Amino acid sequence: MRKTLTVMVLIAIVMISSLYAEMAPEVYEEMKRNAPEQLIVKVRSVRTSGGFFSRVQSVEAKVEIIEVFASETRLSAGDRITIRYEVVKRNPAGWAGPRSPSLLKRNEETFAFLAWDSEQNCYVLAARGASFEMPAPQR
Repeated sequence: MRKTLTVMVLIAIVMISSLYAEMAPEVYEEMKRNAPEQLIVKVRSVRTSGGFFSRVQSVEAKVEIIEVFASETRLSAGDRITIRYEVVKRNPAGWAGPRSPSLLKRNEETFAFLAWDSEQNCYVLAARGASFEMPAPQR
């Protein structure tokens, strides 16, 4: 009985830990390719919030569209939009969870892979932690 319980606990731990495992680079690239909004943006302002002891930081960035590669919401160069997302400030040593997106900086120009969120009335990340990374070259 005790051995069975130990095995069941180990299986549960493995299953739960896989929910937070890092994804393969190909998965992030597929998310970027399928993102409804594929843009280059210039960051105009960044506002962060979150408790002092919290590991999670909420981010609201106001950006200007520089170039549009794809847009389901008909964005065009010169448009200004709001992006909201969360950043994990610091992961514990040995962290194997999903990649955290980078914290945008004022005046930075970057790729942005986004999706419109009608509930939040803003744009959100479409490729999780890789949403502000350059896409891999096509082969």
